Parts: sequence; structure tokens; C-alpha cells
Amino acid sequence: MTQFQCDLCQFRNLMKRDPCTESMEGDEWLLVCIRRAILDSLWSHEPSTVRNNLTECRRALGIGRMFGFQNTFSSMGPFPIEDTWGLKEACILLHRSLDAGKNDTTIQFNTMRKLRSAFSNAFHASKYSSGLVTMAQDARKTVVTDSPTYGVWFQRFMLGCHKRMGEKIKQDMGVSIQVMHKLMEICENAFSACTTTKDKLNTSLLAMYCIASFCGGLRGEEVPMADLGEFIKHSPKGNENELPHIILPLLGRFKGEKGEIHHLVPMAAVTNTGLQPRRWGIRVIEGYKSLNIQSGPVWRNSKGKQGKMADWEGPILDKIKEVQDKYPHLIDPAVNVYDEYGLSRSFRRGSNTHLRNLNLQNVQDIVDDNNRWRKFDRAKGRMPGMGMSDYYTEIRQAMPRLILYSKHQ
Repeated sequence: MTQFQCDLCQFRNLMKRDPCTESMEGDEWLLVCIRRAILDSLWSHEPSTVRNNLTECRRALGIGRMFGFQNTFSSMGPFPIEDTWGLKEACILLHRSLDAGKNDTTIQFNTMRKLRSAFSNAFHASKYSSGLVTMAQDARKTVVTDSPTYGVWFQRFMLGCHKRMGEKIKQDMGVSIQVMHKLMEICENAFSACTTTKDKLNTSLLAMYCIASFCGGLRGEEVPMADLGEFIKHSPKGNENELPHIILPLLGRFKGEKGEIHHLVPMAAVTNTGLQPRRWGIRVIEGYKSLNIQSGPVWRNSKGKQGKMADWEGPILDKIKEVQDKYPHLIDPAVNVYDEYGLSRSFRRGSNTHLRNLNLQNVQDIVDDNNRWRKFDRAKGRMPGMGMSDYYTEIRQAMPRLILYSKHQ
């Protein structure tokens, strides 16, 4: 029960001519992609659903003949001689699906479908979007669009394509609390063995990257957003007896947020299991001060610009491999550290798992509070555009609750 035209008709709709497979290889490949797109759209529904539709259609035809209806159903064609379904975009997506993937021979469906977003965004930025209709009620809005990638046939094609390709999800293996402690132990020994200020700073940055990811529950790509100037500014405020802590200021635009360009991530000075966020944070600050650097990003590249997660992934995975070699009971020797672990999720998954293993009654509230700045609707009444000083004052009021995530690590 899907819109259908044969391969030849679809080719003519796209190219305005007949195919020439003998002299033009592109035509032959386009016909293959057209056939694949048609089959994907036809298989968007399960066979049982198609059979049930067929049964009901036959029943409707029988009743229609009894009444003497000439046309029980709407006309199935002919369709206009043009591509109104988005077949051109579908063929491009299918060709893209054959590109080499990182964890498999070809890319995954979720990678391929990003191209669909590019097509729809380009369409809505073109002259054809000027006549779009917006329906609004209170704060909710719906836009009526005639973009081919939002059409009925294209949705059927995407669904059938997803069913055919499936998904091969590869999640980063979580860093356990035991591995985290051994990792910090190795970093502590490396720090003691350093003879130069620069080496000590690099070791402190590596350890602090792990600490921020684990105790702050941060994704690997978020950590390099930390700002050194604000890090130094807020460091003395956490040196107190009642609630010792360290503040990691992140600067930048975060997906899904409006207005805010900075986020203060508070972490307990010492966690319940003995991790030392404040000690490593102060070491980073002292290292930069020794080099007469007090502004810019905390994790930076050789040019002094904000670094990337990839800059630190190799060295940190080397340390995790060292933990595996020294403590095989913590990480199975059969595990390929460089393939199974990653900065993007390993530390955050490990900290979330450890927190849930504690069987705390309010564990979900603790996780949500720690992730408060990722969702605008969980902003706890904050107004966009506050200055850092005002922002810290508000964070300080909620500090006993906000540091629980790191405190329980």
C-alpha cells in the first residue's frame, strides 16, 4: 500500500530521457538505486499488514460491485512526469549508505539519515519555502511543508531502508570505579616522576580530563570547553571547611539550549571513594600560573586554541591500557582497550553505573540535577544571559544538592 511507479518511469521523471546503460555507467547505477528505493518503500510495512490490507480491499471491491460503483477506490494514476516523491534524494542517500563505516564495513542508518536533514534544511532555506503555512496554538507550532523528504513516499522509503539496514550499536565500555582509582594512581606516580613544569601540567591535564568526565558526568567532547580564566577565578571559593569543592566552568553553546553560553559544573573536593577533583584542578591551575598563562581554554592545542577530544583520547587510552596490563582482573586481557573504550561515553557511563550500584533512593534526581544544564526546561528558573558572578551565586545556593553526583563517586 505504497505509491509506486516502475523503474523506467522513475528514471524518466528524474532525467527527462530514456536510460542508456550501454554507454553511460551512471544510468545503470541510477537504475539500481531506483530499484532499491522502490523495494525499500514497498517493504516499509510488515507482510501481515500488507496481507490484511489486501483482504480488506478485496472486501471493499465486492461491496462496491454490489452497489454498482464504477470506482470503489481513488485513481492510482497516472502520476505527473516529474519527481515529486523525493526519489532523487533517496538515490543519493542509498549511494551514501555504501560509504565505509568506523565500526562496520559500511556506515550505519543513523549516519546516513543525516543527509536527509541536509536536504530538508536546504529546501526550507530555498525560495520554495516562502509559502509555508504555520499553525500555532499557545506555545506550540506546526509548519506545513511540501518538502519531498517529508512526503508520504519518502517516509515509507526511510522506514523500509531502516528495517533493511538495521542498526549495529557500539557503546563505549564504562570505566569502573576500581579502574578509575588505578588510573588516578598511575597519574599520581607519573606526576611525582615529572621533572619539568610542562610535564607536570600535561599529566595534571590528563588526570583532570578523566576526573571531569567521571565525577562531573561530562561527555568527552564537553570537557575541552572549560575556560582557564574562570577556572582560576572560582578556585579559591571552593577552599572551605563546610562544603569543599572545585568549579569547572564550561563556555560555549550547547545543543538544545537558548541564551546560556556558560555552565559551572561543581564537583566535590574529595569523593566518598577518595578521588581528588580539587587536588588535580589546583595542580592544573598552578601549572598554568608557573608558565604565566591565566586565560584561554584549559585544554588547548599547540596554538593555544581550544583543543579537541581527539587530542587527549590517545594518551588517556594508553593509561587505561596500562591499567589493563597491571591489573588484568579489572579489565579482561581479551578486551581491546582502543576499540572498546572512548572518551565520548566511557567515563560518564562508568560514573552513572557506579551511582546506580549504590542503590540510593534518589539516584535519578541526583543524575538529573547533575545534568540540569543540558536541558533548557530543567533550568530551575535561571534567566539566560546571567554574568558569571551572578551565576555562581545561584549555583552556590544549590551546591549541597549539585555536588552529590561527584560526592558519591
